[in-house]
Amino acid sequence: MDKEDDRIWNSSEVTDGRILVARRNLRIHQRNHSWGSEQYLQRASSNKSFDFNQLDLDQLDDEPDVDQPRDPKKSIGGSSEEEEERPTSRRWEPSSSLHCICMVSDFFYPDAGGVENHMYMLSQCLLQLGHKVIVVTRARGNRQGIRWLTNGLKVYYLPLMPMPDVFSSGRVTLPTLFSSWPIFRFICIRERVTIVHGHQAFSIICHENLMHAGTMGLKVIFTDHSLFGFSDPSAIHMNKVLNFTLSCINHVICVSHTSKENTVLRASIDPSHVSVIPNAVDTSVFTPNPTARKSNCITIVCITRLVYRKGVDLMVEIIPSICQQFEHVNFVIGGDGPMRVALEQMRENHQLQDRVEMLGHVKHTDVRNVLVRGHIYMNCSLTEAFCIAILEAASCGLLVVSTRVGGVPEVMPSNMIKYASPDANSLIEVLKVAISKDVKEVVPSEFHANIKKMYSWHDVAKRTCKVYDRVVQDKPKPLLERLKRCHSRGPVFGILIAFLVALDFIVWQIICWMYPEEDIEIAVDYPYHHNVNKQKQTQRAVERIQDAPPLDASLKNKNVLPSSRPQARRALAGMFDSRGNEGELYAIARAEGTGRAVTKQGSEESVTSSSSSDEMEVEVAARDSL
Repeated sequence: MDKEDDRIWNSSEVTDGRILVARRNLRIHQRNHSWGSEQYLQRASSNKSFDFNQLDLDQLDDEPDVDQPRDPKKSIGGSSEEEEERPTSRRWEPSSSLHCICMVSDFFYPDAGGVENHMYMLSQCLLQLGHKVIVVTRARGNRQGIRWLTNGLKVYYLPLMPMPDVFSSGRVTLPTLFSSWPIFRFICIRERVTIVHGHQAFSIICHENLMHAGTMGLKVIFTDHSLFGFSDPSAIHMNKVLNFTLSCINHVICVSHTSKENTVLRASIDPSHVSVIPNAVDTSVFTPNPTARKSNCITIVCITRLVYRKGVDLMVEIIPSICQQFEHVNFVIGGDGPMRVALEQMRENHQLQDRVEMLGHVKHTDVRNVLVRGHIYMNCSLTEAFCIAILEAASCGLLVVSTRVGGVPEVMPSNMIKYASPDANSLIEVLKVAISKDVKEVVPSEFHANIKKMYSWHDVAKRTCKVYDRVVQDKPKPLLERLKRCHSRGPVFGILIAFLVALDFIVWQIICWMYPEEDIEIAVDYPYHHNVNKQKQTQRAVERIQDAPPLDASLKNKNVLPSSRPQARRALAGMFDSRGNEGELYAIARAEGTGRAVTKQGSEESVTSSSSSDEMEVEVAARDSL
């Protein structure tokens, strides 16, 4: 095997040229790709699995310049005697401990909400652990097709028809059962999916594709983010749907113990197949800033979807009463929804336009800037499985006043949150005490430190990976066993869902005959490791500079990779600037080839670059002040 073939590819070089992957004998011209793209495509088109964990990262510093001429016989576009073929494996095989996860839900970005944030943060942390993650959701306006998010998170926005606004405000897909079946099968085969992870019981696309995934023999996991009752018609209908979906599932994840009890009762499943993994918060984003608050008043913040379940009716009664009793209290309400009109009417009827600020829809990137303006966060939810919003508020240093419902009492200790019954009078009394006494005892930095110790998305991802490792050991369920499980759900309902499962299997066989699996091309994977390699490369550069003498002659005539120039410049600049010794270089040229440098008095430095090639020579000539 060629020696160059064992070296790692650099992600910044991969994006230098277009990457095209088509048929197995396709040739790509060498000029359109850098060395990293070439090596990556050669590996991606081989029949062997590509394990990044076996690569020697220390070889990265010894790589030749990517733009130097090479033997055309060794390039993809050259006339090599050996023809590389695309992978023939239909399963994900990078490592026995890694998985390819497909997150499925109607609720995802750019929409705002707890489920959307949970899916995104969990996917990012799973990518950092080395897993492959894709997201399948519905299209939103012009956001259709494939989109790439941070760190290579691939999102499929399927062109499915949403529900009419009168039923769900257009947030979920119209139930069709088989409309997404062909494209979902195509995605699972193309991405070599091994685990399908659905989120939220309200999501129609989640229920449909979990059934399809079970028919395909994939491992299926469901995360429940909400609580439901047992008496109203809508809850009864949703519980029946959930009963059907979870009848042939591998495992269920709930965000609180209260949610686990609720899900076990609603879906009639074995409690041993249900795990509790709470949500988390990114404490590096939600940091306190007491200087953003107004010193002459107390601000109460509430950011939520303005729907009945979030207690908007209670807010309509609470806000006028608090404003009447406390003249120095203002409200900031963020969010949008069908019940925003009720809040607008309340503000006009009581003439509170100057004391109640309505922000409308707030982007998740702006939530922290709104939270730090307040002293108290108010949560009036009538039902809540976990509530990430109160975690974000406490991380920003706000005292939380919330209704004692669902899994909220499991989230934080009592010194950080004040509970009230889900009625207006109880909330008003608790708010009075918080405004008069409790808010004065709050130390925002301590609140932030406590939340940082208790919650981490990386911990959530590691616990979720244990569930993945457990379900992959389960044996595939044959069709007959699935039909028996469905039939055991009831004399009438069981026969109905068993018929749907059998029909789904027949449709799957027809789709397999029309679109054979062998004709579906395997997608090229762009793992998260390239970002880790960049960080390690920068760290090694800093360590070499720290170990070397300040003005060692070995720095002369050193070749620097074009891809490593930014890291080297930042590392060198930070190192020499931190030392501050006279006669040393503490900043280097910011632009390539300019030859400019910032010096201290009593020293002379010059930076020269070769314009005839992409190699950069750094020559340091200093006069020792001694």
